[in-house]
Amino acid sequence: MLPFVIASAFTPGETVKVGSEPAGAEVQLNGRYVGKTPLEITVDYTRKSNFLYFTKIGHQGLRLDLSKNQKEVSVTLVPEKIK
Repeated sequence: MLPFVIASAFTPGETVKVGSEPAGAEVQLNGRYVGKTPLEITVDYTRKSNFLYFTKIGHQGLRLDLSKNQKEVSVTLVPEKIK
């Protein structure tokens, strides 16, 4: 009898704490909305690359590439200039 493997929906990952100044920024992980800061997310570091994108009304958007096995991220969003 041959051994068999049971496929799992489990995605390997590490928990990353994400914060921003000001708080309440919307966060996307690799283009997928994951919540508002502050929050904890699970990042799959087996991927070739991962990035976060932060947006908040009245502030410039910010993209941040994650380093392998990064455990915590905090960014400061820059207010948009009024024309």
